[in-house]
Amino acid sequence: MSISATDAKIRSIFENRVLSHLPILMGELTRGDLYGFEEGFFARLMECYNEASQELLSEVSRMEALRASQRDLAQSLGAGKLVFRDCHIQLRTGFWVKVKGLYAKKVPEGYEGTRHMLHVWWSVMEQASPAFYSLVCLFSVLCCSYDVAKQVLTMQHVKVGFDRMRLLANRISSQCIKSRSALVLDKKESLAGKRVFISLDGGRTRTRVYSTASPASFQLLD
Repeated sequence: MSISATDAKIRSIFENRVLSHLPILMGELTRGDLYGFEEGFFARLMECYNEASQELLSEVSRMEALRASQRDLAQSLGAGKLVFRDCHIQLRTGFWVKVKGLYAKKVPEGYEGTRHMLHVWWSVMEQASPAFYSLVCLFSVLCCSYDVAKQVLTMQHVKVGFDRMRLLANRISSQCIKSRSALVLDKKESLAGKRVFISLDGGRTRTRVYSTASPASFQLLD
């Protein structure tokens, strides 16, 4: 598909999702329903984002320049026997897209991480885009529980499940632990010959688990 064809398709998405509903949106404002206008308009913009992103990512994934970058990346990682496979990515809104990317059937001994070169090239983690896992982890930290974080994100039209949120938060925390020294030190800073004071908190979280057997029970997680 050419750029002009992609442009036409995205324009069509915007016309179908937004422009065709302008009378409804304007009617809500006329009736004094600003809340309904904001919620409806924002939801339609998110639908445009989802559908347009699918079109753009699919189109770019077919470009030879991106495929060449994936081949070069695989070579630098020592990966080989590249084949095309479906590649799933969860975008910022929680919407899933499917594109074609190169998959390494052969990797060197000790290789860790995904074999989808497109995931590596785009910094995708656990099939989540950087914007999505950054947003999810941010609210996981700011909110008192995963359940509250999920409710807040849902209000922002971001679709994410409890288990998915916990998976991404734990994955990010594992990466931070591996890089904790680098995260607190400048590039040229060193702790050699210095006395270091380390302060730790309990780090214990109480998670409420709902079940049909009992109204509420608690599980302690270290």
